[in-house]
Amino acid sequence: MMEGRFEKVEQPPPISGSTPVGPVAREMFERILQEQEAKGLEKYSMPLSIHNGRNPILDALAEVVDAFQYLIQAYVEQSEEEDGD
Repeated sequence: MMEGRFEKVEQPPPISGSTPVGPVAREMFERILQEQEAKGLEKYSMPLSIHNGRNPILDALAEVVDAFQYLIQAYVEQSEEEDGD
């Protein structure tokens, strides 16, 4: 188990990078949204809609928990690569 592995690291102030994030994020968001809509249409034969009989808060919470687990996985894998494990 990786208990205690996360340590707060003081980071330097940001410097000017090579590419602004906003345009990249917008393009990725639009592409992923289109892919998710297509996947939903294929699976449920209808788009996600308001008042669909489900609790969207519970659905979103489940997705956030999944996203958190993916972040932890990436963090641990990156930490192991940096440590040479």
